[in-house]
Amino acid sequence: MTILRRFVVDRWRADAWWGLGIVAMIIVNMAFFPGIKGQADLDKTIADLPPALKSMFGIESGISIGTAAGYIQAQVFSALMPILLLVLAIGVGSGAVGGSEEDGTLEFLLAQPVSRRRFLVFRGIGVMVVIVLHTILLTVAMFVICPLFGALEGLDLGGLVVACVGCGALAMLHAMIAFTVGAWLGRRTPAIAIASAVAAAGYIAVGLFSAIGAPEGLRFISPWYWFLRENLMVTGVDWIAFVPALVLSAVVGAIALPLFLPRDIRGH
Repeated sequence: MTILRRFVVDRWRADAWWGLGIVAMIIVNMAFFPGIKGQADLDKTIADLPPALKSMFGIESGISIGTAAGYIQAQVFSALMPILLLVLAIGVGSGAVGGSEEDGTLEFLLAQPVSRRRFLVFRGIGVMVVIVLHTILLTVAMFVICPLFGALEGLDLGGLVVACVGCGALAMLHAMIAFTVGAWLGRRTPAIAIASAVAAAGYIAVGLFSAIGAPEGLRFISPWYWFLRENLMVTGVDWIAFVPALVLSAVVGAIALPLFLPRDIRGH
């Protein structure tokens, strides 16, 4: 537990700034909603956009961007908030093992009376805890800030909670990719590069599959599609928005063990 506690506590300053960033992004986006609310002209403009762009920005036919559900989906959950959490998650995941090995602290930690397995498991849990805490903050901030701008009207509140959790689950998956690559290669940069490439490819795939009219089964290749395929604040709770990502996160994280345990740690 000491490994987990130190990992989370040592990050408190950085996590506080990330938390402020999440809150600030919500405030800035919600501040524009009263001026956009009920603007039918925007819907006419959006209707002419290519289907690929609509998919990538989470815009669904029949849901006006002048409504709270349409605006929040397009402005918060379609790109900005997932990307913010992804940057945080990939940074945390890549630094948990790969970053420690690069800066020389991993060798010192493993010289203590702690097994490699125990170290890796608790570092992995630490990464998950950081993502969960920011997801909770995101959820609370949405419920506190949105009413200030009249942006909870007509929303399915359960769907809003699931949208926040789905956003966190997407971040968790890519954090575990970065964590596992870092544990395998012992370097931060490749972990960031690979996890970022997977995230970018998944996001582009959402638009590409929409543009070519791909069947839904093929679209499920992209984790972004699990999260963006429906406006949860209209359709309500959908387990696909977060359960597959969390399950896959656990699988990817578990792969780190056989990759990390037998390899040599680079000395400094």
